[in-house]
Amino acid sequence: MRKAQSLRMKGTEPKAATVGAEKWRDKNGGGSWKGKKIPATVIAKRNETRRESSQCIKVTAPDGTVVCYLCQTDAAKATGLKDGSVYYALKRSDGMHSKSGYKFEKISDAEYQEWKCART
Repeated sequence: MRKAQSLRMKGTEPKAATVGAEKWRDKNGGGSWKGKKIPATVIAKRNETRRESSQCIKVTAPDGTVVCYLCQTDAAKATGLKDGSVYYALKRSDGMHSKSGYKFEKISDAEYQEWKCART
């Protein structure tokens, strides 16, 4: 096995190892989803699970308006920032994103529900 791997690394794959690897890739797809089209239902369920398990975010705009979001990704999309920028702002002690002027703050689910009920 080591010799076959060594030959593969050198670019001269032995025929038997190549055939075996192709069979495995055909059967397994190279991983759990690699090489396969992920169904839209799976993506939607994964996104919903991520939103349910993530921290709620309160965003204060430069003009003083306050909006709450279920997750960091939703807050990033709404403000036009990258997800990493929101993450960085949340790690700061003041929660400010200096270039945009938005302030980000983690809140509890109860605070989010209270804000949501106050809007309706």
